[in-house]
Amino acid sequence: MFIECLRSGLIIEAIMHDWSKLLPSEFFPYASNFYGGDYAHKYFEVKQRVDVAWLYHQRRNKHHWDYWVNSEGVALPMPAKYVKQMVCDWNAMGKVFGDTAKEFYHQKKDSMRLHSSTIEIIEQEILMLVKNARMPAHQDGCSEKGGDAHANGPI
Repeated sequence: MFIECLRSGLIIEAIMHDWSKLLPSEFFPYASNFYGGDYAHKYFEVKQRVDVAWLYHQRRNKHHWDYWVNSEGVALPMPAKYVKQMVCDWNAMGKVFGDTAKEFYHQKKDSMRLHSSTIEIIEQEILMLVKNARMPAHQDGCSEKGGDAHANGPI
């Protein structure tokens, strides 16, 4: 994630990315879940604590789309720097899990609440990743012709 943000010119974001995970309300539930030993007998208790920690994380970090959904469920526009950071995050996680930011976006976009301007920026950022060869262009590839993401069809 650090390198992805640096490549996108997001220096402060690269340094500060996900620091909220060090807060007790996030750190201890994640530590219990991932490194806590045999919690099979406490599965639901640990899962509930992780779910709450994840909710805290989404609400504290502007690079998560969930942060930009108001109390009425309406998606607000995300500033471009946070959209870029979010796509960098997806790209970095894709390297860990064997997919790409584009594939993640295609799999999850129907369950995300995104403002139309946020969608435009996401699609432009994914096109830039493909164009700059930081992400492989897979079978349902983004157009590499440049220009408006919507003019070339959905990514």
